[in-house]
Amino acid sequence: MNTATPQRSAPRPIKGSWEDLHAQAQQHARNYNDEAITLYQRVFNGLMALPPAARAAGNKRLYNLMMVAGVELQGYLNLRDRYDDSLAVIDKILSAAEEGDKPQIVELKSEVLLQSDHDAEAIALLRSELEAGDADVAEWGHLIAAYIRLKQPENALQVVDEMSAWIEAQSAAGTLAADEVREAKFYQERLRAAALMEMGRMDDVIAIFNDLYGQGGADAFSPHMLYTRLTQDGKYEEALRYIDRDQARPVRAGFWRGLIHRYMGETSKAERIWEAATKEDIVRGDTASIVEHILTLYYLGDPKGEGLELMLRTQREQQRISWVVFLLTGLGWILRGDYGAAHSNFKLAVAQVKSMGESKTLPHHFWRFLQDLSPADQAAQFAKYFDTRTEALATDEPLGSTPDSASAETAVSGTDQ
Repeated sequence: MNTATPQRSAPRPIKGSWEDLHAQAQQHARNYNDEAITLYQRVFNGLMALPPAARAAGNKRLYNLMMVAGVELQGYLNLRDRYDDSLAVIDKILSAAEEGDKPQIVELKSEVLLQSDHDAEAIALLRSELEAGDADVAEWGHLIAAYIRLKQPENALQVVDEMSAWIEAQSAAGTLAADEVREAKFYQERLRAAALMEMGRMDDVIAIFNDLYGQGGADAFSPHMLYTRLTQDGKYEEALRYIDRDQARPVRAGFWRGLIHRYMGETSKAERIWEAATKEDIVRGDTASIVEHILTLYYLGDPKGEGLELMLRTQREQQRISWVVFLLTGLGWILRGDYGAAHSNFKLAVAQVKSMGESKTLPHHFWRFLQDLSPADQAAQFAKYFDTRTEALATDEPLGSTPDSASAETAVSGTDQ
């Protein structure tokens, strides 16, 4: 199933075709015109009414279009706070989805339930997936992440402990090979650390990191998860020690090292670190850290416009555009003093996040960057797009404070998240 933004250079569909109606719906949605709802419904309901064999013909062309239209319809309904209607659409999608697509749609449903304050229903849905008998480690992660999103870390820790019995049972049955069992246990402990972070138990998190890092290095527990939180908590010296362990990601490490020195009042040192992190050979050797690379250019003032141009080119050329791209583009426009363009891009970023049930605002950790990069008298106008809660609370994302490799690659290359 492909729910990506269509490539801008795609040929115009035949007038009156399903694809044409879908393109019209997308255009209205981009303009926040509710006529999009009617058009999406025509496409989605029309294709739902076809026999499954007809949808499957031609390499599943109509099936894929049905799924895309359904997901985009529910997303637009989320944007308009019509969550009950969105959930009804999701249930219809599930009734026609192929088995391989259902886990993704179930996860989407749980996100929309959480966003619409149907917390008990979301937890029950995720529990039912675990009890179905064919659960995998990702589904355990979804339930734990839901509890963390609900600010219920004690319940998250209880599920982490339950996961132990499941891993042992899978190992005994031979469902998971030895290396898979090891990876599942690493993942389990990272989830435990995420819950402990929410509780402020950083000494326990550090103990888990030291244990896992000793066993499997950054693949077992990325230092990034730890040092971003320590930075947030103002524990700069301690954070620097863990940044030094992020050897495989010099661009990412350089950005955060420079940021800490900036916060410590060592501006010249921060700039020297950032300049070193933007050298061509360093950037070429760490393409996964594109988000941090753009942020580094921005903190240096982006005098040549390289960061903003890369984000604009991504919007023009890529088939799949992450909300992170729109957010970074907005930050780039702030540096140029074009606040109207910044608002437009932040609005697009929020629309994407909200449409997928992930949140109603952009993650809190990006608010820090906006405040750093905006003139002091301009930041407040952008607060409505961000979670601006106090720094004392834990990070939103269990595995780090900025998008890691998967999200970063999505931002530039358009690969699936």
